[in-house]
Amino acid sequence: MPIGRTHTAPPIVAVDLGASSGRVLVGVPTDRGLDVSEIHRFANRPVSVDGHTYWDVLALFAEVRDAILRVRRQYGVWPRSVGVDAWGVDYCLLDRQGRLLSNPVHYRDRRTEGMVARAEAIAPKRELFAATGNQVLALNSLIQLLSLVAHDDPILEAADTFLTIPDLFHHWLSGSRVVEFTNATTTQCFDPVRRNWAAELIARFGVPGRLFPRIVQPGTILGPLLPEVVGDASAPRIDIIAPATHDTASAVAAIPLDDSSAFLSCGTWSLMGVAGAAARLDSRTFDAGLTNEGSADGAYLTLSVQSGLWLLNEIRGELESAGRPVGYAEMLASAAAADPLKSLFDPNDPALLGFANVPSTIRDLCARSRQVVPVDTGAIVRASLESLALSFRQTIEALETATNRRIDTVRLVGGGSRNELLCQWTADASGRKVAAGPAEASGMGNIIVQSVATGLAGSIVEARTMVAESSSVRWYEPHPGDLWEAAYERFGVICDRQDPTG
Repeated sequence: MPIGRTHTAPPIVAVDLGASSGRVLVGVPTDRGLDVSEIHRFANRPVSVDGHTYWDVLALFAEVRDAILRVRRQYGVWPRSVGVDAWGVDYCLLDRQGRLLSNPVHYRDRRTEGMVARAEAIAPKRELFAATGNQVLALNSLIQLLSLVAHDDPILEAADTFLTIPDLFHHWLSGSRVVEFTNATTTQCFDPVRRNWAAELIARFGVPGRLFPRIVQPGTILGPLLPEVVGDASAPRIDIIAPATHDTASAVAAIPLDDSSAFLSCGTWSLMGVAGAAARLDSRTFDAGLTNEGSADGAYLTLSVQSGLWLLNEIRGELESAGRPVGYAEMLASAAAADPLKSLFDPNDPALLGFANVPSTIRDLCARSRQVVPVDTGAIVRASLESLALSFRQTIEALETATNRRIDTVRLVGGGSRNELLCQWTADASGRKVAAGPAEASGMGNIIVQSVATGLAGSIVEARTMVAESSSVRWYEPHPGDLWEAAYERFGVICDRQDPTG
């Protein structure tokens, strides 16, 4: 009997936490496959206290709990399962009773200043890359943990368990204390050859090895939802399932990839790469500034971590602070009307890594490189989007060199897929076709992994086909020209990428 909109089958709930917002998707089994829709969306607002910036995970968990109860009210049944994906690198520490010792610190927090140099004194960057598959970045978990060691932070003595952000939510939902594979691979504490924690490296950095729990694979059923979460002891068993908990891995699970295509998951950050069977630990990959992270099928993604739509979020925030609130549609319209390719900057410049005044920093970077300094909002937004598009071309060429393959298509997913200017300019700058969508790829990939774990689908490929009707893809054909080629040459000089790992 067709299920349609009667919603009698227990749905799958996917919680997708991003660095600026969270959203909850629901996958309902129907006679056609899986009907996917968004049921809840909420802001993720970091909090600054005493000179440091934290994630308000308690507020986020309240939103997750409310979303589960909303599913019960709206669909008339309790969920079949719940899984959480989120950003990588950030973590929390629990005590022996499983209690949170401190709200997780934001990856942009200043506590890691000078820590990359300190890490290099312990192990050179190339050695760290060979041991973990990760490029050395100040935001990596290992570097954040090193800052605790360097400052003799007493939290390390009290700590018993290290969990990444989605693992914390799974702990609160089910009582589990494990780390899922894909997020473990973002920490620079994971050995991709032994496929376990890099115990010797962790010890060299002075971090207690006892903190790191068992690693589980995507699709692992962690246990039933604790009744106290929803305040209903009579609720049926609701499985808490670890999807590919790193949101990039979840996003890639939702899209088809072949040897001639690259993924570009574009939200607060832009993660662009290709899929492969194993981590690439060779010198070409290191020299190209690429990194390795786990995928939903237990294999690997070789990718570049770059700035993303955080730039536009910050531009909008600065305008609001100045009493000039503006919507994204207005920002993009003004960017479309601005002069093309006048002002370029490296969107990954260290000056933009922290909590910078983005419009002012962009103007400073353009002035420093003796370009036209963008003054109005349209010029600043256009400079940001064009610079991102040119940076994506650099990454495509780096991926082609490292993997010895030709990339013809960019599959752009996440919030950036809704930005028509970014999609078209990425095609124009790179000379590649861009397939944009789905925007909610991370949540959809989360549902896909859960559907396999619960037996609704036999494989990720089959589940991807089941949810395909819930998404649309828009194609952008490239229109390259002399203006873009000249801009790309200029952009390369501006970025000065002689040491992409610096």
